[in-house]
Amino acid sequence: MAKQNNNQMYWILGVVALILFYYGGNAGWFGGDTFFSTINQDTFNQLENAPVGDTCSVTLDKNVITAGEIITGSIKDGANTLCTVYGNGGPGWIEVGSGITNAFGDLSITDTINIPGTYEFRVICGSCVSNTVDLIVNPVVAPPADDGWEVGDVIGSGGNSGLTTGEGFGDIIDLSPGDNPCTLGIRINAEWTSWSDGQFPLIDGECWNPNYQDWQSLYWSFQDSTALRWSDVMNAPPVKTLSADICPAIYDSSGTPWQIQMEPAFDDADFPPPGCQVGYSYNYEIYNCECP
Repeated sequence: MAKQNNNQMYWILGVVALILFYYGGNAGWFGGDTFFSTINQDTFNQLENAPVGDTCSVTLDKNVITAGEIITGSIKDGANTLCTVYGNGGPGWIEVGSGITNAFGDLSITDTINIPGTYEFRVICGSCVSNTVDLIVNPVVAPPADDGWEVGDVIGSGGNSGLTTGEGFGDIIDLSPGDNPCTLGIRINAEWTSWSDGQFPLIDGECWNPNYQDWQSLYWSFQDSTALRWSDVMNAPPVKTLSADICPAIYDSSGTPWQIQMEPAFDDADFPPPGCQVGYSYNYEIYNCECP
């Protein structure tokens, strides 16, 4: 708190003391218990009924603040005048501070008020009764709790690799997102290679399937808990890698598990081996693609 002049009246500090007084606390600003007296009937009548005087006034730089916000209050009257500040926070008027104006007839204070409430203030300077000013101190609104879920957060990952000659596979993902409120997505990166066991020819370094007059290819798909979400064929040459980003991907713990599936696009079931051999590998990340 910055002191403005030697005759400064710490009347906003009195506001805090007023609040504490109402709630049975201690002001604590003056080294211990501080007593703020109630007022007599004559003073009460002045505060309630007296018209605003011609010389004295009280102003606040703001009339609505948030608890903890800086506020400045000013009192004006004749020079070297004793002024007493009264506050009413609901139960009634009580004296909350006093001071003497300086040679220019001014008193001011800058401070913070930390307790929410609605208050009115009026000042008596000698025989002059000031205007009434109102102050609303709003509580600090806490920001929404951070539940830890954000778009882009990776919540799971995995992968697999192996060999296939035509039967393919279905890799079931064991997914347990718990109470995650976000809609999920999945990124899949896959690669593969093929080679001949010696009887199918190699063309451009890839196994050529003479039964289909084409290079060996690989079919990939992803299914979430509701339906097929994505599929593609990895051709060779020259494509040897494939990436997919599926958002959203719906997960239902009571429904169908997620599956990544792969099988050779040319199934040699009708043409027993020897044939094209296929080696594959892939990895995936499960992430939050949409959050409330």
